[in-house]
Amino acid sequence: MDSKKLELATLITGSIAILLAIYFGFIAASALSSSKIINYIFALAFFVFIAYNYIKSTEYEKIKKQLIDEISELNNRIESLTADLNKKTAEIENLNADLSDRDKKIAEVENENKKLQQKVENLEEKIQELSKRIDNPTV
Repeated sequence: MDSKKLELATLITGSIAILLAIYFGFIAASALSSSKIINYIFALAFFVFIAYNYIKSTEYEKIKKQLIDEISELNNRIESLTADLNKKTAEIENLNADLSDRDKKIAEVENENKKLQQKVENLEEKIQELSKRIDNPTV
């Protein structure tokens, strides 16, 4: 039964019980069994109240269990994502370290290249100087 329908049925039953109790308590008070009828009406209303309470508490327990399961799933997902994040962070740190090493190697190679270019220029100057001496032996 739908929760709203159950609440409406409980409210209607309670209202009818109160109206019947008032009727048999004050209006039909002359009947000998009116107090007995009032007791039955209150017992019935109380039974409806207890049944309603039991049904609602069972429904709330189901909802509570569902929410606890959802929380557990979310916590597991958070743990999984945290582990993935830590793994990716470690990979990024390794890649940054590799990049730094490669940058150092590039800088070393560039420095070596500059030194070699300087040596080539020096050798070219010596070659030109020696060529001039060969062409001009007097100098």
